[in-house]
Amino acid sequence: MGGEPLITSPGGKIVKLFILERIVILDILPREGNFLTLKSIRELRESLGFKDSEAKKFGIVATVGQNGGTDYSWEADEEVNITMNEAKISLIREVLRTRDASNILQENEYSIYEKFVVTKMEEDSREK
Repeated sequence: MGGEPLITSPGGKIVKLFILERIVILDILPREGNFLTLKSIRELRESLGFKDSEAKKFGIVATVGQNGGTDYSWEADEEVNITMNEAKISLIREVLRTRDASNILQENEYSIYEKFVVTKMEEDSREK
C-alpha cells in the first residue's frame, strides 16, 4: 500500500515527484548539519528546484508570501523523475521519520512519507 518503488538507475535511484512534493521536501530539509550533510542538502536543492523549462511548462509562479517565505502556484502538474543517490534518499527518509516520531508530520507530507519510508519498509520486509 506504500508508494511506488524507487527505480534503480546508473546514477542512483529514480524518484517520481509531483510539484507539491518537491516543494515540501525543499521546505523540510535541515538548514544545518555537518559538511557532508550540507553538501547533500545543496545538491538536493539543485535537483528538486525548478528549472526554467519546468516553470514554463507547468506555469509555476513563485511569490513572496505574507510570512516572508516563498509561495508557489502552478497551472499543471505531473510526476517528474528525479535521480538521487542513497545518501540523499536516506537524508530525506530520516527527516520524515523524525517528523513522524515527533508527531509533527503534516498532511502534505503523507505521499512523500509513503514514497520514501513506507516503500523502504516494504522492500526490507520482502528481503527477509
